[in-house]
Amino acid sequence: MNKPTSRPALLPMILAALLAVAAAAPPAPAQDTTSGPVIRSRVFVVNLFVTAASGKNYVRDLTRDDFAIYENGARQEIKYFNNLSQSRDLPLTIALLIDTSGSVADKLPHEVATASAFCKHIVRPSKDMVTVMEFHSDVILVQDFTDDIDRMQKSLSRLRPGGNTSLYDAVYLASEEKLKSEAGRKIIVVISDGEDTASKTSMDEAIKVAQKNDVLIYGLGVRSMNYGADFRALERFCKETGGLFFSPKASFESLKKTFDAIMEDINHQYNIAYEPKNQNRDGTYRDIKVTCLRKGLKLQYRQGYFAPEE
Repeated sequence: MNKPTSRPALLPMILAALLAVAAAAPPAPAQDTTSGPVIRSRVFVVNLFVTAASGKNYVRDLTRDDFAIYENGARQEIKYFNNLSQSRDLPLTIALLIDTSGSVADKLPHEVATASAFCKHIVRPSKDMVTVMEFHSDVILVQDFTDDIDRMQKSLSRLRPGGNTSLYDAVYLASEEKLKSEAGRKIIVVISDGEDTASKTSMDEAIKVAQKNDVLIYGLGVRSMNYGADFRALERFCKETGGLFFSPKASFESLKKTFDAIMEDINHQYNIAYEPKNQNRDGTYRDIKVTCLRKGLKLQYRQGYFAPEE
């Protein structure tokens, strides 16, 4: 059998062949830089959920032409519009965050009962999903996303009070780790006495990640008979994301009415989206103002967002 040619012996022959081919080939045409496909930068979209009310009544018959959107004072073109009170085709993805710290121990049974009733009435099997997280000194996933109400209710029955309050961490983790990749309307419902005592995340960081992921936050402030309450953080979470804050009496009936109000608000939203004229991915905060041609209406929506970053 012939011995294989060694690599050093092959190199001169390969180089000579390549030079011969190059000499015989016609010169390559100059690259045409004036035509052909062009790589364009990614366009990002801002997604808003807006409610409109006249007094205590929701207004459900507005159209795209009734709204105007401004970002940092500049008028924006509405690219997408959906009246969700007439078409509930968008799925709901809900993260239910329940404060189980020691300071709300005496109200936990009411929280569990009303949260269970809320999910039972709002979650549509095979369409909507709910996850349950408790927070005290730590944030714990009690039940991953499910549309099985029985499973969700069993997870709520396992909650036990104790520890401090990691409110900011709970909002951050729910927004970034659970809701980030979900579709449709992404909602956090927080039940807490509101005073954070243990988070590693700041309030501003939690708000920023909630806004980045298009999360609406609804807050229920509950008061314990034995501890003080500070609802300023909950109120800010709701205002900055376009949700609502409630401070009912911590009884089953008053909490139930509050959950009914949240369901009512969710079911009377307008979904409006626009492509900002300023497409710079600079991470800056942009103010949002929504106006309505129909006078005398109160509009509820998130007040701004952080632009994406490269």
